[in-house]
Amino acid sequence: MEAKAMVLKKFNQPLEMGTFPIPKLHEGEVLVKILAAGVCGSDVHMWEGRDPRIRLPMILGHEGVGEIVEMNGEKRDVYGSPLHVGDKVLWSRGVTCGQCYYCKVKMEPSLCPHRWVHGIHTNCAEPPYLTGNYAEYLLLDQKIHFFKIEPDIDLQVFVPASCSGATTAHAFDLSRMESGDSVLIQGVWVSEIRHTHMALQLILSRLQDFKNIITHSFPLAKANDAIRVMKTREAVKAVLFPHA
Repeated sequence: MEAKAMVLKKFNQPLEMGTFPIPKLHEGEVLVKILAAGVCGSDVHMWEGRDPRIRLPMILGHEGVGEIVEMNGEKRDVYGSPLHVGDKVLWSRGVTCGQCYYCKVKMEPSLCPHRWVHGIHTNCAEPPYLTGNYAEYLLLDQKIHFFKIEPDIDLQVFVPASCSGATTAHAFDLSRMESGDSVLIQGVWVSEIRHTHMALQLILSRLQDFKNIITHSFPLAKANDAIRVMKTREAVKAVLFPHA
């Protein structure tokens, strides 16, 4: 079985369609079919070569929602519910060690020195290849945390939840700001599982508002157009549909 993906081979050059084998899953890994992939402003920065964490060639995309198609072993979501093939899920974008001072003592896994993210730190030159969301399928690490999503909800509205949504929730968590406060927004910070949960709850309470934020959508083969509209700020949010 093979899967298509859009590959960044050279900075500031068009992404190229590639075909990759779907690898055999190791214990704890999960294969998801990408149903919607968010195009983040950070993806534009990576495409331009402005992020020192990336290694080419790579498959961009750290925001995604998908359907479980294969699991190696039993899995549960963050609420303790068992997961099954066919479930619609969102996942935490960061993978942390769970053993360092920040993970176990400070309880701030976003500061884990070993933290890495699918579609940012990953390379597609070697197995498991399918490591970014600009693809038909994504192989997720055994340490990834999942959020099960009800199948009757328009899944595209959830793509910002684990990135910009969770980052915003983290900012509120750290700042202790209240309604009516004046604030200066300067830069961003990484988020944690609880902040993805907070973002999900907000999205669920205002589904139409978040749907309105998605101004542009494209099939996978048009990923370069998605990058363009985000770069020029024609789009508030662009989404890819790999199986459209």
